[in-house]
Amino acid sequence: MTECRLEISESDWCDIRHCEAVIVREYESKDGQRLARAVAWGDYDEMKEQAETPMMFVVPVGFHIIGQQAIRVDVLLR
Repeated sequence: MTECRLEISESDWCDIRHCEAVIVREYESKDGQRLARAVAWGDYDEMKEQAETPMMFVVPVGFHIIGQQAIRVDVLLR
């Protein structure tokens, strides 16, 4: 399993910590570097459904999406 850093801005974290879950989307660059970003947050059931729904995304140049999942905020705090 490859590790990657999770990028969450300070202002987003202030909002996220009051929610039940966050959608984390993982990207990989052409040279194999990975990064993850929090892209949405709210109720767990809603975030899980949104994370599992096929969608089209705008992806940063030079990256592709590995996947995304809903993660409970209390898990991020561990």
